[in-house]
Amino acid sequence: MKKTVLFITTSLLLFFNTTKAQTTTWDFTANNPTWTSSGIGTGTKTAPTEPGKYIDSKGLGLFGIIDNSNFAGWNTQSASTWKSPADAYSGTVRVQTNGGGYAGGANEAVPTQRYFYIQVDKACTVEVWFKSGSGGIIRNMIASDGTTVYGKSSNYTTATTPTATDAGMPTDGGILKANITKAGTFYLYGDAAVNIYQIQVAGANVSTTPTNTLATSDFSQKLSAKAYSTGNKVYLTNLSGKSTEVKVYSSTGALVKSLKTSTDTNFELNTKGLYFVNLKSEAGEKSVKVLIK
Repeated sequence: MKKTVLFITTSLLLFFNTTKAQTTTWDFTANNPTWTSSGIGTGTKTAPTEPGKYIDSKGLGLFGIIDNSNFAGWNTQSASTWKSPADAYSGTVRVQTNGGGYAGGANEAVPTQRYFYIQVDKACTVEVWFKSGSGGIIRNMIASDGTTVYGKSSNYTTATTPTATDAGMPTDGGILKANITKAGTFYLYGDAAVNIYQIQVAGANVSTTPTNTLATSDFSQKLSAKAYSTGNKVYLTNLSGKSTEVKVYSSTGALVKSLKTSTDTNFELNTKGLYFVNLKSEAGEKSVKVLIK
């Protein structure tokens, strides 16, 4: 009797653990997400200062960009089919990024614009069916947790738009497969304009709680330097006498200021808005968002 009870209990636990980690799919042809702010999902001209609230009912988050009305817009003019030996899929609706996810010269592991984000409770596998945003031009799809770029490692089948000789894929289409190695938030974006047809997350539960913070908040290795804003001034402190390269980007990805310093300093930014301060020295790198009021 005890063995029977133990067997049943073990079976139930096994069933629970097996079913808990599920597969979540966003097929933009079958079911377009609806984000919780007007305009999101059909293009936005407002860069969210609280990106966590832009999240759909299944947990796909969206971070927009100022003055880009086509980001995350639906497009039904380009049907595409992936065939075996690639992962078979056929879709008629694509979601446009209309540009890259990080500013030129910035750390590509830290997206600052035009990115999707997903929160998971454990390690998982993510798969993205995508096409180049400009005909047959080679484009990359990237998966990152803010420090590691999974789309640039051996953890994927292909993250680069293939050629016509790649069996099973459209001429200008690709499939990103990335193994996300830990729980938390990870990000999906292109190095230039890409069109996404389907996203699938397997092996973890996806959270629909809007707890995401901007990827660039304070990812760093050994860099102790700090950046913060008061009014229209940005302050750089704790540089520890090391030569630090400073680049400031607007929320649209434009480089607005560049300098090198070894001592604490400050400077003014006279246009209100959200900025990203990238700091780099021999001690490491850090990217911090600041708000100019």
